[in-house]
Amino acid sequence: MNLIPNTNTIPTPHTPNTPNTTNTTNTTNTISTTNTISTTSETSLQTISIQPLDYLGYWSPVILASIGIMNLPNTEIFIALLIINIIINKVLKKWIRQPRPEGSETLYSWENYQDEEQFGMPSGHAELSSFSVSYLYWMQGSIAWLIVGIFLTIMTCIQRWRFKLHSIPQLAVGIAVGSAMGYLSYIGTPWYIQRICNYM
Repeated sequence: MNLIPNTNTIPTPHTPNTPNTTNTTNTTNTISTTNTISTTSETSLQTISIQPLDYLGYWSPVILASIGIMNLPNTEIFIALLIINIIINKVLKKWIRQPRPEGSETLYSWENYQDEEQFGMPSGHAELSSFSVSYLYWMQGSIAWLIVGIFLTIMTCIQRWRFKLHSIPQLAVGIAVGSAMGYLSYIGTPWYIQRICNYM
C-alpha cells in the first residue's frame, strides 16, 4: 500500500470571484462624464423668460417706420433715409468691430447674426427706432408722437438688453446716431425735395 499521498490530488483552496474593478471604474467614469456633459449643456442653455413686451420691443423699429411711411408726405425720401441708416449701421459695426455681449440669446429661431451683424456697436434696432422718432418729430412737431416713439424705443432697448444682444453703451450710441441722423435728415429734406423738383 502506498502511504505517500498523491500531491496531484490535493484540492487547491477556493478563491472567491473578485469583481472586475476596472470595468466598474470605467462605467462609473462614463456615467460621471455623461452627467457632467449633460449638466454643462443645461447650464449653457439659459433661456430667458419671454414677455409679451419683448415682441413689441423687437418689432418697434418696423412699427415706427410703418407709421412714418403712412404719415409723411414724401414717402420715397423717408424710405431712402431708412435704407441709408441701415447701411451706416452696418458700416459702423464693421469698422468698430465691438462684439455683442457674451451669452446672447434670440427671440426667434431664425435670427442669425453673421458677418458685420456679429458685432453690436451700435445697435441697429435702437438706431432705426430713434431715427424714425427724431425725423417724424422734427417734420411734424407732434408731442404725442414723441411720447409714443420714445416709449417704443425704450421697449426696443429693454428687449435687446434683456436678451444680451447689446450692451448699454451699444444701445446708447445707437440712439445717438439715429437721433442725429433724424435731425440732419430733417434739415436736408427741403434740399432733397428741391433737387428732385429741379430734375422733374
